[in-house]
Amino acid sequence: MAEYPTPAEVVTDLIHASAAGDIARFASLYTEDAPVEVRLELPRPLTIVGSAGVLAAMSGRDPSNLRNVEVHDLVIHETGPDEVVAEWEYRGFARATGEPYRVHNAIVTTVVNGKITRSRDYHNTVAVSTNSGGRARLLAQLADPATWAARVG
Repeated sequence: MAEYPTPAEVVTDLIHASAAGDIARFASLYTEDAPVEVRLELPRPLTIVGSAGVLAAMSGRDPSNLRNVEVHDLVIHETGPDEVVAEWEYRGFARATGEPYRVHNAIVTTVVNGKITRSRDYHNTVAVSTNSGGRARLLAQLADPATWAARVG
């Protein structure tokens, strides 16, 4: 019988891979069909499907904008044999704004045989947009009535 890392170990690896900018490692921790629901994404919630979808979504971000990213206050709650809830904060420096930043996060994940099979993610997306220099774009999207119609429709 194969020995797999625990769900808590997988999620801890995920969080640290993100901090390190290791997108390939990050994406490899998901199954091919895992739904990843980014519930607080703005201007509207987002669902990404599987490791390939995660890789594509993460590859669209500029990891060079973030420097000295550290994981702080990581707490893992084991809520079932395959489910964990993680809470943490990323701290670092954003080149786009010239400022230090802090981003609070929480995820609810299901992990089976060492791979994430489902994730519901809750990130401070306003802080993420601000840190990447995208605040003006986000505000323009949020001011557009069509954005809200799509979000609540």
